[in-house]
This record gives sequence, structure tokens and C-alpha cells, in this order.
Amino acid sequence: TDAKVEKQVAQLLVQITGTLRNLSSDRKHLKQFWNSGVVHTLCDVLHTFPIKHSELMLNIVRILSKLSLHSSGRSRIAGEECKDPRAVLHALVRLCHFYSDHNAMLVRTCFVLGNLTSGESDTNRLHVADALVQRDATDDDVEEGTAEMGGKVELDGISVVTELLAHHTVNMIKVNILASANLKVADVKPKETAEVLVKIVRVIANLAIARSPGMRFACSRGIKCLVTLLADVKGEEHDELQLNVISAISNLSFYVIGGIHTDEQGGRQGSHFMSEEGEKVIDLMVPMLLESQHEECVLEVCRAFANFSRVQALRQYMTTVRAGEIFVVLLEHSNREV
Repeated sequence: TDAKVEKQVAQLLVQITGTLRNLSSDRKHLKQFWNSGVVHTLCDVLHTFPIKHSELMLNIVRILSKLSLHSSGRSRIAGEECKDPRAVLHALVRLCHFYSDHNAMLVRTCFVLGNLTSGESDTNRLHVADALVQRDATDDDVEEGTAEMGGKVELDGISVVTELLAHHTVNMIKVNILASANLKVADVKPKETAEVLVKIVRVIANLAIARSPGMRFACSRGIKCLVTLLADVKGEEHDELQLNVISAISNLSFYVIGGIHTDEQGGRQGSHFMSEEGEKVIDLMVPMLLESQHEECVLEVCRAFANFSRVQALRQYMTTVRAGEIFVVLLEHSNREV
């Protein structure tokens, strides 16, 4: 039967990709990866083979996570040397959505997306933002009138990523609350959850560099989870997550902050999250300017405040909390970039 053949092919591909995964860890094999055409083949399998084969998909994203660290790899995965970058990037977004609770898959897939959206061009950012997936309608969708009970809801890449952010932020909060009571959450691993969030937030920060995705993120419902993470994530073990959250907020705050905005197609969008959360964000970031031991964190907070200062209401609040005085002190910082 077709199902039996598909299973046999999948098992064979798992063995092949497992071997390639081992080879991709050694730099001396990279030239063969670039010249053999295997990167294109892996990407073809990623967006044409049934997504349900988790072991195969995990092997592929493990390989791509290694190769996407190099410019030659990024060019072949979703760049100038790729046949269809849009199809590859959409497949990666679908993978994130399909395996939203598979931490190993999410970490590697979001890592690849982060690498592919870190360049100067906005092309890949727009492809990721505009990817489309479908999911079953929830009670909230029915209440909001966006779907009927038992129906389907179509999500774009922005919605997929913000839903992932919200879901794993909730997991992180559960872990923190129960950890304070010396309890553990079944099926939620603190270290893995933090690692997933590091990669998700990095994708948001990168996509927000482009104006259209940046505004769509900033006005989306789930993006306020960044403020929750900023408030609740503490400790040296979470330095990378905190830095990524600050960077994402900084990039998102570059765009107009105010009431209702329109997107590029003239459709109405909700309020920018900083119009509601701006004062809280400032309160959380001010202490970091003086207390953080990491210069990169101080630099990112300074970038964020530079964006906040473009908005009159936030500028006035910065004066209220005496942020200006702190910046005068920071003029003597040893780091020239600060």
C-alpha cells in the first residue's frame, strides 16, 4: 500500500539523514555539503514529505541548524542559491506549528529560522511572516467570530510565532511558580522551556527588523508575553533569554506607538503593545542600566530607551523616573558603544 511504502521510505531517509547529521558536525565535510546538492535535497524533503514523520524532520532540522551557521549554508537553504526560499521558510513555520510541544524540534527549527532572518535583506523575514498554516478553531476563535465551532482557522507566520511565545511563556511561569514551592511541573522541563523561548524570541527580534512584520507583531495580542518574561525571568541562567527579550522589545518599539494603526493593505490593527505596557517596561528596564553586569544588556536597554524617547508620553515618563540622570552617568561608561 501507499502508506506502507511511505513508511519504508521514511525509515530509509531517517538512516540517511542520521548519517548526514553526524557528518555536518565536522567542518571538514562542509565543502562536500556545498558542492553535492544535498542541501537542496534536504530542503525538498522538508517541504514535500509528510510532516508527521517526526524523527526524519528532526534529523533534517538538526542538519540545517549546523549548516545555517555558515553563509554558504544559508544561501543554499533559503538564499540566492536556493530554488524556492519561500517554500522552505513556509515549511519551517509549519513545522513549528505542528510540533509546538516538541522542544527538541522547536529549538532547532527556530534556531534555523533565526539564522535565516538575521541578514540585511527583509525578503526572508517577509516570507516567514506571510507563511500560512491551518489549525482547529478554539472556543476563543468562535467567541471572536473568526471561525465556527468545528471549523478551521488560518494563521500567518506572525500568529504562529506569537502563539508559540504565549504557550511557552505560560509553561515558564508554571515552572517558576511551582519551583518557588519546591514542586515540579509534569511534562515541563525548565531548562528546555527556557531554551525554546530563547530561540522563539530571537525569531521575533529578527522579524521585527522589517517594518510590516514589526508592526504586525507589535499590535498582536500575544506579544505582551515579552513584558511578562521581562518581569519574571531572572538569574544568570536566563541571561540570554533576558537579552533577547530586551532586543525584541527594542526592535518592536522602533515603529510608531499610539492608538489604532493601519497595515500596508489599509486594514485596521490593534494598539501597539507599548501604548499600554510602556510605563511598565520602562520601570523594569531602568534598574538594568545600573545593576546589570553585562555590557551587552546595558547597550540593548540604551537602544530601547532611544526608541522610547521618540514618543512624547514615554519621554515624559522617562523624566518622571529620572532615566535622563542615569544616562548622564552612563556617559562615563568604559564601553564606547554604550
